[in-house]
Amino acid sequence: MPCATTLYFDLETDAAIRRLWQAIEDAGLPSTMLNIGYRPHLTLSVCESLALDAMRADLSALMAAFRPIPLTFPNLGSFLQAEGVVFLGVTVTPALLDLHAQIWHLSEAHTIGVSGYYAPGVWVPHVTLGYGLVQEQVGSVINTLLKAPLPASGMATELVVTDVSPSGYVDLFAAHLNDRQIE
Repeated sequence: MPCATTLYFDLETDAAIRRLWQAIEDAGLPSTMLNIGYRPHLTLSVCESLALDAMRADLSALMAAFRPIPLTFPNLGSFLQAEGVVFLGVTVTPALLDLHAQIWHLSEAHTIGVSGYYAPGVWVPHVTLGYGLVQEQVGSVINTLLKAPLPASGMATELVVTDVSPSGYVDLFAAHLNDRQIE
């Protein structure tokens, strides 16, 4: 099962990102993130499969060291690839890099087929606002989002391991960054 380790946001940041997804939809453009039902998130790693029970214990121990992480969103961007992706950029901070590096290291021990796009030194922290766009739609999505109120900052408050499939997702593990496990 393909899985992702992600950060979820505080309620205000989550709502602000959902409003951006809705603005894309309201403009008559494809809002894939809204329509699939994913929660707004920042992906730390993606893999083909994982040993969840062993990873769960290590993640629980790791979360004791982390508190909610303040984030800033300074820009909109697009990845240069055939399938158009528009994202909200996330400023790299020592706390975010530390968590990412530890998740990457932990993932190597418990997963198969970890995506190199998320490796330390390669990873581009971002919040996806639209994907699966034809190239002609990328500029239209960015123009639409520039007219919407963009969040300037937010908080990453929860670490989640998710089973990801084309039809949706299921959270397999979740822990607040204040070490209070919820699942």
